[in-house]
Amino acid sequence: MIDGGKVGLILTGPTASGKTKLSIDIALWLQSNGVRTCIINADSKQIYGDVPIITAQPTLVEKKGIEHALFSFVNNKEALLNRYSVDSWVKDCNNIVQNNIKQDIFTIIAGGTMFYINGLINPLTNLPKIDKEVEECAINLYNNIGHDDFAKLVLRYSKDAKLDKQRLIRNYCFIKQHQQPIEFFYNSQLKNDNTIYNDKFYQFVLNPPRENVYQWCNNRFLDMTKQGVIEEVQKIIKENDEISNAIYTTSGFKYIVKFLSNLISKEEMIEKSSQETRNYAKRQITWINNKLPKSFSIETDKNNIFNFFKKIC
Repeated sequence: MIDGGKVGLILTGPTASGKTKLSIDIALWLQSNGVRTCIINADSKQIYGDVPIITAQPTLVEKKGIEHALFSFVNNKEALLNRYSVDSWVKDCNNIVQNNIKQDIFTIIAGGTMFYINGLINPLTNLPKIDKEVEECAINLYNNIGHDDFAKLVLRYSKDAKLDKQRLIRNYCFIKQHQQPIEFFYNSQLKNDNTIYNDKFYQFVLNPPRENVYQWCNNRFLDMTKQGVIEEVQKIIKENDEISNAIYTTSGFKYIVKFLSNLISKEEMIEKSSQETRNYAKRQITWINNKLPKSFSIETDKNNIFNFFKKIC
């Protein structure tokens, strides 16, 4: 049994820091001690079933014997029709957690999408919807005027304009459809009655030294090429006339496309993809340093977190 009456763990941190392996190691340890465990994905890219390698999803061998949820359940065609939002993930995660509590299953929520993690700690309600036509117009405008000019346009109405393409477009959609930037809704619709994740969940962030994370980012993409990531991207392109923006913006995807089109060399593809992964990790580390809820315990070594669970079970 778990000491302290806790029902779960939230584990976050930058990409390539070792969260997936750590979550599986903890789950296996708990189950070996009689605690049934379920791992819920908190990575916005790992929901896509067409691209398990480039999104670094756990393999079937790694998942064996452990319940996993919200992995690999949206395909490219579904992503083109409907955007799976933060709100959708929070709702689905809440439903699974409540069901796990009823069945006395310990929940491990693991992933590095900070909007997902923040959505649990500071959940929102009644976030306005965006019409597909508005989103399509925003994407077309972004493609026509470019990233910098689009960011300047959003900056006229929002202080939160130094973001990646996907978040810029989403913010513009809120401005266009609801006449308010997205932070207006984040600031005005915080819900204070959902305390389970603060009261009943251990909260850890795995944040190793930055130089280590960057090297692991490089190693990860090299490993992906050995695992068949080029063939994975080639297959999804061949089978689909259009690739959803959510999948296309996965770190390294567009450079593999360029390599397959003979626009860049394999060496350049690997370097640019690794750099894009490092840039993503850098943004995550910045969020951890500046916006991480104070309720989280920060650990630089995953062994410290694993040993903590060995002591309490």
